[in-house]
Amino acid sequence: MTLLFDETASLLTDMIRAASLRHQILSRNIANVETPGYRPLEVRFEEELRLASEAGEPSATVVRAVVTDDRIGGAGRYDGNTIDLDRQMAKMAENALWHNAMIQILNSRITTLRTAIRGN
Repeated sequence: MTLLFDETASLLTDMIRAASLRHQILSRNIANVETPGYRPLEVRFEEELRLASEAGEPSATVVRAVVTDDRIGGAGRYDGNTIDLDRQMAKMAENALWHNAMIQILNSRITTLRTAIRGN
């Protein structure tokens, strides 16, 4: 396989997609912070990636969004909403850092490939 289309590049692309999905889910959770009965969703890409890697198929990972209880101990509000806004905002900031790191790594690989093609 080539530098650009190897398993690492494929995995980085999957991770970037997962971070984008996680951002959408976190945005939805934050938008519904005042919605009665709303339970937050969460993307668990890392767990799926670990399971796929153990099975020897890291490029076959499946990203799923699952309903979670965001509050420690499961204590919700009187209206049944279980979103902890501070926690969701922290998750979004962490996800943005993770997303940007994966993009920087992929860009570095592409830059290396361009350099090799140009012969510089």
